Amino acid sequence: NILNEDNKKILEKLVNEYSIKIKRKIKNEFSLSLYIREHSKGGKTKKYSIDVSVISSTIRFKSIASEWDFARTIHSAFRKVITEIEHRFHE
Repeated sequence: NILNEDNKKILEKLVNEYSIKIKRKIKNEFSLSLYIREHSKGGKTKKYSIDVSVISSTIRFKSIASEWDFARTIHSAFRKVITEIEHRFHE
């Protein structure tokens, strides 16, 4: 388990916020999956990579983001997947 308590709270809060936004865009039931990786080269800071997949009926949307800040990585990954959804549905 790579997430500390602070990061777990951040993750839960942001996933809830972005799930509402995605539901508004898709207007249908969807499945959401996150894959979180932590990259460390022995220093104090860690780099995070997050893959977001949204599956709705037969359409799959996916984005990947990598940043040094955990919250920024989540925002970036979800913004990318929402942009992909908007392009698909021409909003």
